[in-house]
Amino acid sequence: MQLFYGVPEDIEHWMKLVTQIRQNFPGLETQQSLDEHKATVLKFMGKRQAICVKVSQEIVGIMLFSRGHNMICCLGVSPNYRRCGIASMLIDEALRNLDKTKEISVNTFRANDEKGLAPRALYEKYGFIEDEFVEAMGYPTQKYILHPNNYEPGGFQEANKTVKTIEIHGANAHKVFTKTRVGCRGIVIKDSRMLISHEVNADYYLIPGGGLEVGETPEECCTREVCEETGFIVKPVFHYLTMNEYYEEYKFISHYFLCDIIGESEQSLTANEIRRGLIPEWISPDKMVELYSKHDDFAITNEEKRGAYLREYIALKEYLRKSKA
Repeated sequence: MQLFYGVPEDIEHWMKLVTQIRQNFPGLETQQSLDEHKATVLKFMGKRQAICVKVSQEIVGIMLFSRGHNMICCLGVSPNYRRCGIASMLIDEALRNLDKTKEISVNTFRANDEKGLAPRALYEKYGFIEDEFVEAMGYPTQKYILHPNNYEPGGFQEANKTVKTIEIHGANAHKVFTKTRVGCRGIVIKDSRMLISHEVNADYYLIPGGGLEVGETPEECCTREVCEETGFIVKPVFHYLTMNEYYEEYKFISHYFLCDIIGESEQSLTANEIRRGLIPEWISPDKMVELYSKHDDFAITNEEKRGAYLREYIALKEYLRKSKA
């Protein structure tokens, strides 16, 4: 899955998804209303305020947002790709563009509307709270507001608090990214030591995790990746950090979870992980902070390792800061 800013060349694929899910967009019952919506989408594309998620060439998630009104205007995901983290990808990117020092608004379905179960839960996860009842195209909806103080994280994630987001812009980052990669990693602590994936042959020490697969939630991805790499079955308890890294045309999104061990299994390594000699090790967090702090030592010899260690250093320091708060 990759996140893009929509361009006019995407409009037919965009409208194909809109037509498929138009029952979730009040006022799009007729061809005339769809044509009017198409014209609106093209205007948003021209302002770089239209985001989409693609699988191959298929658009499977869409969002319009308005910088001028500081609001999320519409959000839709293909029924075949729900519970894959697509809506969260879109909201994360929209919030990166909106003014979080001011109120951010969105209209969604009311509590007594069965269509509202998923979107209301999603917005509430980000800290949006219920506001006034309104109507959209004659359909009863409700306004949700994200207040500035709700966006500032404090301690580990609470039910109505958003996850902290940290961004890293590499020196080689393009002004516009065109490709997105999403991954999830798990902090696992036992007896004052943390679980590490040690790639012996490659001489890498990484927090266990890997890429999000189609059909997975970030939590499911974290559980699967930690188990495959280490053999420990974990349950993500707190999603405490999202890291956005920009290198060349790529945006790399890493979700970090604090996890509890709930069982044991066997490693299931890829051929590449076997070649790199991946084994699980338990190492003190302070020792890992010290190792990761030397990320700049690899700036000349191994840029990939420098970037990975910088990411892990920031994530581990943030965990330690929060755990002591």
